[in-house]
Amino acid sequence: MTTITLTDNEKLALRGIAESEFMDGSAEANRQVWSWSCNPFKSKKTFGGVVASLVKKSLAVSIDNGGGDDDCLMLTDAGLVVYNALAAETPKTGSTKW
Repeated sequence: MTTITLTDNEKLALRGIAESEFMDGSAEANRQVWSWSCNPFKSKKTFGGVVASLVKKSLAVSIDNGGGDDDCLMLTDAGLVVYNALAAETPKTGSTKW
């Protein structure tokens, strides 16, 4: 079994993707959401760096649709498994911390 270590920022970004309003209330793997809809950070640069890390860990995919607000993100199957495990460990309280 492979162990994946996530930073707090990676957990927040994973949660942002999974809980994007464009998931329609149900996190799914391989479902594209607009990148602007899932950024939990004040900085696009921070979000971009964290997403790059999630992509490197094969937890997310970044889809370049010409840049800007047209870019999309999606969870991989592994990303959804990790998100579900994190969500099961932590009750939803409206907090941004996991």
